[in-house]
Amino acid sequence: MSPSPTAPSPRFSTLIDLLRHRAHHEPDRLAYTFLPDGEVGAGDTAVSLTYGELDRQARAIAARLQAVEAAGERALLLYPSGLEYIAAFFGCLYAGVTAVPAYPPRKNRSLDRIDGIVSDARASLVLTTTPILSMIERHLAEHPDLGVAHEIPTDTLPLDHADDWVPPAVDADTLAFLQYTSGSTGSPKGVMVSHGNLLHNEAVMQRAFQTHAGSRVASWLPLYHDMGLIGMMLQPLYAGFPCVFTAPVAFLQKPIRWLRMIAEYRATISGGPDFAYDLCARKITPDQCEGLDLSSWEVAFNGSEPVRAETIERFTEAFAPYGFRREAFVPCYGLAEATLFVTGIPKDEPPRIEQVDADALARHEVVYGAAPAMRSLVSSGRLWDGVEVRIVNPDTRTLCAPGEVGEIWVSGGSVTRGYWQRPDETAETFEATLSGANGSPALRTGDLGFIQDGNLFVTGRLKDLIIIRGRNHYPQDIEATVARAHPALRPGAGAAFAITVDGEEHLAVVQEVRRSALRNLDVEAVIGAIRRAVSEEHELHAHTVVLLKTGSLPKTTSGKIQRRACHAALLAGTLHEVGRDAPAAEPADEPAPNGALDRTTLRALPPDERRPLIAYRLQQLVARALKLPLARVDRQQPLGALGLDSLDVVELKLAIENDLGVSLAVDEELNDLSIDRIARKLSAQFTPESTGNEPADEPPSGPVETDLFAKCDTDGGYFGTYRLQKDTYFTQPVLEGPIGPHMRFQGREVITWSINNYLGIAQDPHVHERARRAIEEHGPWSPMGSRLMTGNTERHMALERRLARYLRKEASIVWNYGYMGVMGTIASLVNGNDTVIIDSLSHACIVDGAMVAAAGKPFRVFRHNDLDSLESQLRAAHEKRRGGILVVTEGVFGMTGDLAPLPEICDLVERFGARLFVDDAHGFGIMGPTGAGTAEHLGVQDRLDLYFGTFAKSFAAIGGVTAGDERVVDYIRYNARTNIFAKSLPMVYIEAVDAALDLIENGEDRRARVWHIARRLQTGLAELGFDIGSTASPITPVYVPAGDEATTLRAIRMLRDELGIFASAVTYPVVPRGVMLFRLTSTAAHTDEDVDRTLEAFRILRDRLNLRHVTGDGSVGSVNLTGRAS
Repeated sequence: MSPSPTAPSPRFSTLIDLLRHRAHHEPDRLAYTFLPDGEVGAGDTAVSLTYGELDRQARAIAARLQAVEAAGERALLLYPSGLEYIAAFFGCLYAGVTAVPAYPPRKNRSLDRIDGIVSDARASLVLTTTPILSMIERHLAEHPDLGVAHEIPTDTLPLDHADDWVPPAVDADTLAFLQYTSGSTGSPKGVMVSHGNLLHNEAVMQRAFQTHAGSRVASWLPLYHDMGLIGMMLQPLYAGFPCVFTAPVAFLQKPIRWLRMIAEYRATISGGPDFAYDLCARKITPDQCEGLDLSSWEVAFNGSEPVRAETIERFTEAFAPYGFRREAFVPCYGLAEATLFVTGIPKDEPPRIEQVDADALARHEVVYGAAPAMRSLVSSGRLWDGVEVRIVNPDTRTLCAPGEVGEIWVSGGSVTRGYWQRPDETAETFEATLSGANGSPALRTGDLGFIQDGNLFVTGRLKDLIIIRGRNHYPQDIEATVARAHPALRPGAGAAFAITVDGEEHLAVVQEVRRSALRNLDVEAVIGAIRRAVSEEHELHAHTVVLLKTGSLPKTTSGKIQRRACHAALLAGTLHEVGRDAPAAEPADEPAPNGALDRTTLRALPPDERRPLIAYRLQQLVARALKLPLARVDRQQPLGALGLDSLDVVELKLAIENDLGVSLAVDEELNDLSIDRIARKLSAQFTPESTGNEPADEPPSGPVETDLFAKCDTDGGYFGTYRLQKDTYFTQPVLEGPIGPHMRFQGREVITWSINNYLGIAQDPHVHERARRAIEEHGPWSPMGSRLMTGNTERHMALERRLARYLRKEASIVWNYGYMGVMGTIASLVNGNDTVIIDSLSHACIVDGAMVAAAGKPFRVFRHNDLDSLESQLRAAHEKRRGGILVVTEGVFGMTGDLAPLPEICDLVERFGARLFVDDAHGFGIMGPTGAGTAEHLGVQDRLDLYFGTFAKSFAAIGGVTAGDERVVDYIRYNARTNIFAKSLPMVYIEAVDAALDLIENGEDRRARVWHIARRLQTGLAELGFDIGSTASPITPVYVPAGDEATTLRAIRMLRDELGIFASAVTYPVVPRGVMLFRLTSTAAHTDEDVDRTLEAFRILRDRLNLRHVTGDGSVGSVNLTGRAS
């Protein structure tokens, strides 16, 4: 095969040279595309990087590392799957820093494994994202002995630092990264991988897979794992073709996502461990495959664990109808110590499967033909130029004869330098030579196999490494965990090893019990503790657990554990057991107590009957997964404590979602929840209409924190990440200069679309003059006291009379703060017999008012602007009414810009004899012919019972007003605690608001200007392909498919730092994951030039981030907005 014109030249000795070459010659060529949730097609949230963008990000990160003189140091990389990981990896290379990829931490889980890697690698830096840093920052501060000097969140680094980068002094022999095997915890070993190793291995893979510029790869493999990093991330860069990838959890939760990604992006290369193909064959249904086309898939590599013949056949049978070819399977063999790839089947050659005598194979002999016990062996491929493989007798260190099984030895340019800081183990493993020979040293893999007709067949393992679902686990680590799991267990007297059950690898544990504990041994409790500890620390399910008599564990005369002898004795039944728990045949599902479980049945039941049924179904599914009797599954224990591993939990999630049509959040830490707690969460999804404040969930299990202030160090709430970092960029940005459309942010001028100055009144001379005179006459804070005591003045009452006339109501009350005005209005009118019904998108002040009024009792919530939902809630409240009913909604919804359907709401309210209160903070002064608000705009001003307007938007001040019938307003005045016990609004604001009202009552030109700006902006954004929802006001929501959090932060920084546009940015949990909302508020002070510059900025943002269309209309209303109703 002739090399691709984009294949790298031999002159490239480092990955830096390679990426710089691509960035220089193909800067706009797509390199990597990430799908945060794994979904493809219309509405997906893909984000991408070109070679040029990756190079710029890498230089920016490298410049930051060079600023702290990090060259030659090690940097721990803690990232979720995503583009930020790739940028950080190359940022390290660009700085001459050795990268140390690691599995990112999980909430509420031990950091021992990360500590072990940091300590062994002597990593002085941690590169990560802002959210992950908030999880580990305190831990690192409490452990200065780890030696971490710098923690750098790369998602907040300005890109203009890229210009400060200086090329490092590196060559082919320079370490690129340390690969720590995924299972290591107690004594981790880091494989030293150089630039030269990587380039050599990529060249071998390119020959084997025949990749070229027209290839395309799709992957779900984790980037901290060698197969994901080297095979899926670096091979596309090496050969010059694009890569699309998603997170492992996206695949595990819904395996069809992997195949749809291949089909949608016409991938030619993809693969994973054997279990991934098996999972697809077992879990994907024909209905899910409708329209699936896998005909582009040329290389389906299968490696990282034993390749099973039955998996190949089952997967081929399942997906051949959708274009998959058996010849696409490429079984491979490799290991981290040889960088990654060692052997593989040539492209388009069918997998080779041999039948051998199983008994002979146990004697390390290869015998073909019929035998009482046969074993199918799948070839791991042929040998490739540049890699030498020999089969060696591990005891005599002599070459094995043909037909003889021996240890696999590897040599060549891909074999790495050895283990970091472990000279003895490096010499033993990497410097092996044949007995009596003077040849070059080879790598001892610890794997057993033979070569037949140039094909390598792997038959087993010489070493004790456990490989389950593609992840390596050291038995010593698991044994140490088991020994600590319960006081009855004897330290240093246990063995962990893999057993094969139904063709799959599972974990078995045998462990001695202390002599003193034998008499009163609680076998079930001890085995439960072992399973719980192994699951929590290693994310493994201990399939078989056997407790042994003291002193009976097979050991050598020198006291070393004989794991193989333990394995053989377990299978033979000759261990001295005092208790065991090994799953038997899969238990049959018992029928639910009240009959069949389905969504319709469950919806019809009251909550107290529904929850037990859901819990019972969950208990059945867990029992099936663990192959335990139903009675053995404790519904009060967390799933992880029951022994479910991460894949078991994912499969449980899929099963319950398919059975009952419910949904469990992607980021839900299900391992930490009990069956009963999950059932409580799921039960709420069957309630037709939420009441808003459901009874609290049961208290969490585990230790109770009694210090009230402890949460201040650990629980950040919605904005905790930014709080702990004392952020002033995203959550408390500082805008400087006079209030207006042009201000300064972090030293540069920006066009501001986030200022509450709708009519441009903030800088009006008339308002300033009135405020100045008020301060001269009364001072800045007069009057002092509450309105009911010493804080009332004729000017306050005159303003209230004027506002009542303006709003066409009998009376009004002025509040010192708008938030308190809404809360006070609701809380003063509603007592224990009354009912509050609010829109699900209501502002936090409405929610808080309803909560105070309800005093812990349920209040009702109707779906956003859904008249049927409101009618349902009104009917339910009317049928049970013992008092009045107050319906509360906004006029213009501040987040989405759409209007409440007030005429129809008035009809419903009047029909059920309820009252209507409209919080029109964003409509007051701007909507309607005279600016009297949304109700005036819609022609129903006279039908409102109560109206609220704030002075903090169109009036550019503070405070607010509630207007209505005089008897009602008077009642509020004398009963609202937020009026009785609050200082009155200072005179300066009374005069400023009165002056602003002069302008607003005669503000037709200002309102026309606002609408002109808003319509130009909204039309332009829509023409650029952005979704602006159903806004009908000057508030413009721009829904952006942002993907992961790092991309969200990148988009915000790009607008503010590079493009000079400051718009309010709203992210999860206010909007759904994968979506970002920019909220732009038009004002009369903006110009057409401001609009043009903003539209150009959004065009650049769209093109630079490869944004696709995302629908905002309705999507926000269905989620839980921060401070809003559920």
